[in-house]
Amino acid sequence: MKNGFVVFVLCFSVAMFSVAQDDLIVVNDFETEVGAFTGWVLFSDLTQPNEPRHSGNAAALVEISHSGGWASSIYTFPQPFEAADVDEFHMWVYSDQPFRLRVDLEVEIPMGFRVYSPNDVGQWKEFVFWLSTEQSKLWQERLSPADQLRLWINPGASTVDGVAYPDGFDGVIYIDDISIRKRIPVEREYLPLIGFNDVADEALISLNAGTYYEVDTSGNPQPTEGNGFLVFEYTSGWSENFTINLRNYPQILDYDRIHLDIFVDAASSNWAATSLILRSSWVDAQGNAQGTGWAALSENILGSAVGDWGELSGQYGPVDSEGFSNNWLWSEIEGVFDDPNGTISLTLTSQGADGVDLAYTYVDNIRLSRPVGVAVEHWDLH
Repeated sequence: MKNGFVVFVLCFSVAMFSVAQDDLIVVNDFETEVGAFTGWVLFSDLTQPNEPRHSGNAAALVEISHSGGWASSIYTFPQPFEAADVDEFHMWVYSDQPFRLRVDLEVEIPMGFRVYSPNDVGQWKEFVFWLSTEQSKLWQERLSPADQLRLWINPGASTVDGVAYPDGFDGVIYIDDISIRKRIPVEREYLPLIGFNDVADEALISLNAGTYYEVDTSGNPQPTEGNGFLVFEYTSGWSENFTINLRNYPQILDYDRIHLDIFVDAASSNWAATSLILRSSWVDAQGNAQGTGWAALSENILGSAVGDWGELSGQYGPVDSEGFSNNWLWSEIEGVFDDPNGTISLTLTSQGADGVDLAYTYVDNIRLSRPVGVAVEHWDLH
């Protein structure tokens, strides 16, 4: 009986593993078609039998000559795919040199950087990128269906985890088995923090010198909650437009994501790259300075938030998903509330715009969220 039980457990484990693998939907396995590249890709083709491949009979060979800086290559899939309810995007890469690669889905939807380090050279590595529910809503019409990636490779010299990456790339990378994972629906509960319904909330805000802000209770536009919102001037060109002091909100430690509603009063339909930045500073019991410095929680292009209310969010909770980990961040936040002089803030930055120097922008309903009924150690990305 005991041996039979062991066999049952083994078979059950194999079955569960198969189900987990089936969660990924392949959108190009590079067995028959490569797709089209623009920009700094000189040449692309399916590999020969003696060249690297992750699985199957072939992969994509991509020959690159990029002198550096923020220049992109647009990749178009042979077949469009439904991405409105996708939360993870996977791709396998291989090269004989290290590089950093940033990927944007459908051009306007940043999914962030991943690194192919010196320790990865000469072997296949899986890059995993994540899309939040809120980010997907900003560009829902572009995701049904999707068929493009915007690729940035080494756009400027950078040091990541002690490894120096160059500006630009000259050589070959191989790409294989691009796939997506459909989002698993998870109910989240919310905790309102700041509604900007009282001018006293202005004391929490700081902006760049020379910009304008105030709490507005005119009802124009209609707030997303209460009777007021914060109005300020959104500026282009790597500005730290908006910083809010979160020191009085230790409830942060009981949640894993921060949200805000935003409305940009500008005519352009594709305007403003925006990041949510978390910064903390505190001193531990041994007198050592601690803190996050500059922790980018998310990057967005505002999409449907131009001309109407949209939602931005940033994940800061203790997650550890393949290719996406914030576990290091949790302890740096927790220490703030043990130090009476500790500081923690959320900053909204801009990284340029479509020729618009200033635009009135409204922010409302800053809140936290977490999965309902899930212990903190089991929080996941959804």
